[in-house]
Amino acid sequence: MLSILNLKTVTIPTILMVFCCAAASLADALPNVVIYVLGNPPNRAVLKVAFNDALVNSGKYNVIAVDAIETIVNEQKRQMSGSVRDSEIAKAGEDAGAAFMFEIERADDGPNAYYISARMISVERKIAVLSKLSGRVSKGSDVAAVIAAQVAAMLNSQPQTPIVITPDGKTYRTVSIDGRMWMAENINLKTGGSWCYGGDESNCRKYGRLYDWRTAKTVCPSGWRLPIRREWDILARSAGGEEDAGHKLKSKSGWDGDDEYGWGALPGGARHPGGGFHSVGEIGAWWSASESADGNAYGRYINANRDGGIYENESKKETGYSVRCVAE
Repeated sequence: MLSILNLKTVTIPTILMVFCCAAASLADALPNVVIYVLGNPPNRAVLKVAFNDALVNSGKYNVIAVDAIETIVNEQKRQMSGSVRDSEIAKAGEDAGAAFMFEIERADDGPNAYYISARMISVERKIAVLSKLSGRVSKGSDVAAVIAAQVAAMLNSQPQTPIVITPDGKTYRTVSIDGRMWMAENINLKTGGSWCYGGDESNCRKYGRLYDWRTAKTVCPSGWRLPIRREWDILARSAGGEEDAGHKLKSKSGWDGDDEYGWGALPGGARHPGGGFHSVGEIGAWWSASESADGNAYGRYINANRDGGIYENESKKETGYSVRCVAE
């Protein structure tokens, strides 16, 4: 630290040099992020510059340029028939010296409008930790302003709570997938309208309880709730799409998943509306909070005997399914 006496002999250039060095040290301390754009949209350069500026202006990241990164990722997508795992993208980031990979994709919505999706993938955790889909960008929109707002919303949504403790004293692991905080375990709260598979308490300890739909809407703890249909859609999209997400969400133990996101899906089976249980060890099934037009409710299921997908179904509300909660 400079004393008052010494300050008198310090020239302006010296002060500027100290300031610049301190600023450089601060930038070096920030996590590195590499930005890349999927495909070759017409305003590729505009998108990349706008996201670069928004991330730098947030003061949370140091953006580094890797000229060949789009070529690397697009080649990976080509080799994997159009899809690429977050773990492969993370490897490209690791090779580039980045802590995060920031993926930008444009989806056209007619000749004069489009949407922008952005995902931030953690190189260390090899999963998407933040995600945001912009509002509709029309001709004449201020793209930089739209993106700045999008990045601010993404960064503000970063979750802080890794463990949930419920009123009955149970703790639940949580996981962030594309900026949404999910419980990484099925709820196991004993209440009316719920069952252990086959009446066996050991199945509750392993898989959580099965709930009818009306009860399922009440069992998530404060600050959490049953996910709506749209949130299941986003989860499937974030985990590689409906056809692949099941395998990526399945637990490594209990069936044939790779649990790429730490979601830990287990095949807890289901209960028929009139009683009787079926398919433990074969399917995992979860309620959504959304009703269908005919008075049933939507759910999602993963089947061990099919491909790696996660699929939507409609079921009578008296059916017993597992429950996963999302943060409000």
